Amino acid sequence: PTYFSQKRNIFNVFFVKYGWLWTTLIYAYHAARLRRTRPLQAVLRWALATAWWVLVTQWCFGPPLMDRMFLLTGGLCEVVNDSNVVDKSKLTAPELLGTSAACKLAKGHWKGGHDLSGHVFMLTHASLFLLSEIMPTLQMGNAKQCTHSATWAVGALLSLWWWMLVMTGVYFHTWREKITGILASAVQWIVVYMVGIRLFPQVRAIIGVP
Repeated sequence: PTYFSQKRNIFNVFFVKYGWLWTTLIYAYHAARLRRTRPLQAVLRWALATAWWVLVTQWCFGPPLMDRMFLLTGGLCEVVNDSNVVDKSKLTAPELLGTSAACKLAKGHWKGGHDLSGHVFMLTHASLFLLSEIMPTLQMGNAKQCTHSATWAVGALLSLWWWMLVMTGVYFHTWREKITGILASAVQWIVVYMVGIRLFPQVRAIIGVP
């Protein structure tokens, strides 16, 4: 095994685990230096990206979408008792069925079902968001903006996210789980940046353009 095949490696523990927080901090630094972007509109675009991250990974009027998918595809929480035997009384316990977090708290583990890769989702979702926001700055060709420390900060974080995405692809999850993570991450990006901002003036008037 290599260093990056261990879930407790420092990049997973301190960066990927708090990935959306790091993405938010770097985005705030980037958006604060742009004069053409109204602060409220920049916040609204971030809020839309954050809302999708929350719905998929944290909460969606109950369990998040990724946990709902796992349960709908036949997944369950398996708890092993002190005798190393599966505690069948807990296989359908309501408090264990809802979320992966509740299952882990009960010292159980997800079994069966389709486990959408949360790492792949977050890393791809954050990358698409930051890329969509930074590309107009790079395309302007303004040397001052392109060499600004905020641009370098975004580039550094994107590089880390892409590296961890490769490591996740090599060491964790099945290809189906990784592909669904990528597809889920693309939903908000397509709706907001590819369709909303490009095709609907009303949307541009509300959330602006990067």
